[in-house]
Amino acid sequence: MTARFKYQWFLFAAVWIGCFTICYLNIDTVTRILDNREKKEILRKDYLFWKQSTKNIDSAIEQKKLLSHETESLKLGMVFLNDMLNKTGKKFSLEKLKTDMDSKQCTGESMPVKIAFSGGLKNGLDAIKNLQTDYPFLSFDRVKIENGFIKNKYKFELQLNYKYNITFTN
Repeated sequence: MTARFKYQWFLFAAVWIGCFTICYLNIDTVTRILDNREKKEILRKDYLFWKQSTKNIDSAIEQKKLLSHETESLKLGMVFLNDMLNKTGKKFSLEKLKTDMDSKQCTGESMPVKIAFSGGLKNGLDAIKNLQTDYPFLSFDRVKIENGFIKNKYKFELQLNYKYNITFTN
């Protein structure tokens, strides 16, 4: 009877070992399935986000492009900037317009620009507002306004950063 009892325990132990082996293999399979489901859910949520946010992303990219002037070289950017400032000076009847741009002081994709002019207070402030709204790639560091010696003539000194992005075209 003890031999029969001994074989029953071996059979019982073999069955349990088989069950644990199958459970271990099953746990590995279940873990892989759950990982794949999680990845699939993440991809689905990413797709929904991109689908819902495409317009916002496109407008954000366009706004970012406006914050830097795209030019083929820094010298062409300086010519554009000088021409644009001269047109603004004529548009707002500014006098003694002087611009100081030094390409040696460039830091990455930014160049300091100093502008000095004189004129009426309203014209000067309108010119500054025009620069702020129409040219977002010009960021203001400092604006100094002094009352000139001549009646209704003010001296303006602006210190700006010209942000540019050099693009290559064929």
